[in-house]
Amino acid sequence: MPHPQALQAEGAWRDAERHFCEAKEWRAAVNMHSAQAAWDDALRVAKVFGGPGAASEVHSTKTHPCVNDRATLVLLFSAVTDVSKKSMLACALAAWLHTGCICMGHHAAV
Repeated sequence: MPHPQALQAEGAWRDAERHFCEAKEWRAAVNMHSAQAAWDDALRVAKVFGGPGAASEVHSTKTHPCVNDRATLVLLFSAVTDVSKKSMLACALAAWLHTGCICMGHHAAV
């Protein structure tokens, strides 16, 4: 039986999803679909296997994407000129140092 990561590398998303879910690794299937911006598939898997709470997390991730690339963060910070937004971004950067991810929601839009 093929390994789900091998199927994923081949672009066989549905087969990889099936293997992940059969192994009770539905979050891996959600992450795989999310990484491909296949939000409908990610949401479907989350609803079926994780319930409403998991579906809500997928929806939140879709609408408030995370920035976790250091170069992007530096460019973003340097591009901000509004002092209040720069302050919010500085707080977000501090959070990134702790978590490795900044969730850029509407409250911190730049």
